[in-house]
Amino acid sequence: MFVISLIIAVSMVYVGGIAWQRNEFLLRYGNKAEGIIFKNNLVKGMYYPVVRFLTDKHEWITEELNTGYQRARKEGEKLEILYNPENPIQFEVNSTYHLQIIPVLFMAAGLILLSLTVLQLFGLIELYRSGGTQLQWPQLIQLLSDDTLTHVYSVADEKVRTMTVER
Repeated sequence: MFVISLIIAVSMVYVGGIAWQRNEFLLRYGNKAEGIIFKNNLVKGMYYPVVRFLTDKHEWITEELNTGYQRARKEGEKLEILYNPENPIQFEVNSTYHLQIIPVLFMAAGLILLSLTVLQLFGLIELYRSGGTQLQWPQLIQLLSDDTLTHVYSVADEKVRTMTVER
């Protein structure tokens, strides 16, 4: 379970970071264009709009967005596109939600999962299916105040009084 959680957490941080970098590049160096939703592709219950726009070099680009929606977007709907002038098929909808919020949410969720996985790995937090969370406060306080890494390895073996926190 630890390995799976660790892989998922690291993957979420990585994917969010890559998207953040790509979007920052588009914000800094990308060109704006007005696009329209040409059609919607239905893939595994999600609608992925196909967008068509004209570049500064008068090239028509018709590509599917990376972001899917639960409902189909209206065909013919206009939206502002930000695209890479060197590679116009790298584009995104020019909105704070698409360019910044989605990548930050991915990274934040990954970091939270990574933190919980590490705490559980060292025996500082125990997650139960019943809905309660068992925190081992004395170990956590001692770990945070101790300067040596060797203490981390002994924490998991110590028997201490625990406190149960219900959600």
